Amino acid sequence: MKSNLYSSQQAREMDRIAIDRYGYSGLLLMKTAGERAFANIMACFSGVEPMVVLCGSGNNGGDGYVVAKCAQAIGLEVVVVQASEPKTRDAIQVCHEFVDRGGSIITSDTNDIEVLQSAGLIIDGLFGTGLNRAPSGFYADLIRVANQASCLADCPVVALDIPSGLDSDTGFAFDPCIKAAMTVTFIGKKFGLFTGQGKNCSGRIKFEDLNLPGDIQKSVKPIARIIPRPELKKRVPDSHKGDYGNIIIAGGDNGMLGAALLAGRAALRCGSGRVTVLSTERHLDMPALHCPELMSQCIENETGFARLCEHSDVVVVGPGMGLSDWSKQIFDCLIELQKPMVIDADGLVLLADAFGKRDAGKHDHWVLTPHPGEAATLLGCSTADVQKDRIGAVKAIGEQFGGVCVLKGAGTLIADLSAAVGVCDRGNPGMASAGTGDVLAGIIGSLIGQNLDSGNLDLGKAAQAGVWLHATCADKIAGKIGMASLLAGDIIDALPETLSSMH
Repeated sequence: MKSNLYSSQQAREMDRIAIDRYGYSGLLLMKTAGERAFANIMACFSGVEPMVVLCGSGNNGGDGYVVAKCAQAIGLEVVVVQASEPKTRDAIQVCHEFVDRGGSIITSDTNDIEVLQSAGLIIDGLFGTGLNRAPSGFYADLIRVANQASCLADCPVVALDIPSGLDSDTGFAFDPCIKAAMTVTFIGKKFGLFTGQGKNCSGRIKFEDLNLPGDIQKSVKPIARIIPRPELKKRVPDSHKGDYGNIIIAGGDNGMLGAALLAGRAALRCGSGRVTVLSTERHLDMPALHCPELMSQCIENETGFARLCEHSDVVVVGPGMGLSDWSKQIFDCLIELQKPMVIDADGLVLLADAFGKRDAGKHDHWVLTPHPGEAATLLGCSTADVQKDRIGAVKAIGEQFGGVCVLKGAGTLIADLSAAVGVCDRGNPGMASAGTGDVLAGIIGSLIGQNLDSGNLDLGKAAQAGVWLHATCADKIAGKIGMASLLAGDIIDALPETLSSMH
């Protein structure tokens, strides 16, 4: 259940179940949340003061008052900045408890937020999960000054439940939005913390279930799940290369052969039995000069092309394909094959064009791997629209085109209409480099090919396993050489060690 991710409405439903069905009081939940948040804060930032707690009018502000009271109880220097007076019964009570014990509060009437500039630690309790618009007024001022203090004065910010200004349902950050060093989230993990701009704003994520019965989470179906470490197929002694997939990598138009080579090398390193680069006549035999294990073919050799298609198991379409007449010709030929397929890069642009010109029909035999710009092309919207609602976009692509969709980016999403959306909590900004997407396409194609003989091909599981492997390899490399120097080929080179550790 710790891998389950929930929407704001689902989080409120779990609150309601805890209160109505199990007899917990809202006040007890608030105090437990604040106390557990304070324990996490002290574990990471022990002795850092003065502490400034930003409190809004709702229950998220109530959590903040509890944190302030805990700090006060052990003698830390703490002050509350009240964006507006508490409005819920429980928040009013914990606010009074803090004040009655001598707690110091700065109100919005004074508009005195200079205290933030001298803070050693800032606690964000301004908004909870219900925010669906940009913060404004005094709230916005507090967020901007808190972020400035965090950036210029090296003052950590800890968000309670979710950073204020972040849409917990989508991972979209309104302007302004808290940039937290750590977020302590309660009862159920919020989806928006794990994808898109939520990854920028959340920092380290600490989860507290408040010791509630596990049945509460079980009673609410999550909107997404963090993808687990995959279980990969073990090789048997009498196997041969045909057991591990015959893969076509179609792409590498003139000037872009490198993309197809990366995908091909990735497929080989991931365990494919045989990989052929299907490219232009000019590139025939060139792949073997870079990687002797790669074979090559061109569409101009009609006999060889037909034989290759007949004996292939999986087709990866798009790495370095371009949008030339040759590209369109090879795409039109391959898209008619009723074989498992991974469509990436320019292949996605051509797919969108094919759907626009004719009733191409959606299929269940392909995995689409767009980045946000390519997702926008598939959906006929802007990249900004995709990033505002990544889970909505990845589902829409799956519904419109069929199969499995992998929406790349921070917190990559995998939509398989037969299961909950998968979310990758691995990876790093070093992956924002040319060719990493081609490597992912090759890895997913390889995993599909290696599981064809199981009789129960699951493209969704292959896509999730590929995303997990890709991101895990990138993290291994970044840990050794840093993020800025990470190249796509480095991810391929990390595959043997990563795969070996999984068997």
